[in-house]
Amino acid sequence: MLLPAAYQQLVQALDQLPAVGPRAAARLAQHLLNSDAGAALLQALQRAGAEVTQCRHCRCYSNADLCGLCGNEQRDRTRWLVVAGVDELQQAEQVGWRGLYFVLHGLLAPMSGRGPNQLGLDQLQQRVATAARPLQITLALESTAEGCATAAFIASMLAAAGVELVLQDWTEWLTLQEQA
Repeated sequence: MLLPAAYQQLVQALDQLPAVGPRAAARLAQHLLNSDAGAALLQALQRAGAEVTQCRHCRCYSNADLCGLCGNEQRDRTRWLVVAGVDELQQAEQVGWRGLYFVLHGLLAPMSGRGPNQLGLDQLQQRVATAARPLQITLALESTAEGCATAAFIASMLAAAGVELVLQDWTEWLTLQEQA
């Protein structure tokens, strides 16, 4: 029996999500089609697509051109924290970080098609070039191969920018902030 093209398209779309393979995608598609969850998900996706954007400074999710953190004049603009994702940004906020951010939305992974352009590194370089000095940028990324490669790439990219770079493992950085 040939399944409808729309069903196959749904399975293929779900298969593109991280940590979802073809079998899980098929199970998710069936669940969505057999429950009210599908309608709620569709509504949430449409609303997010219409209302959520990335802040032009830090790339965090926002409903405006500039997020509330970047627009807050009380934040320390001489210290930036570069993090892999929004989850890390939220954790940094919880431990009291009051500087600015830059969210990569991932780490360098050429085999997965994630290079400097996908991480917005040109955007980071432009922001650094126009930022007031002195400027301290902390690269707080995981100590995985991807995290170390990303930190090394950013450090070499910003080496001549005249900023203080601090490279630190994300978990170590978070622990130090919690203890402070």
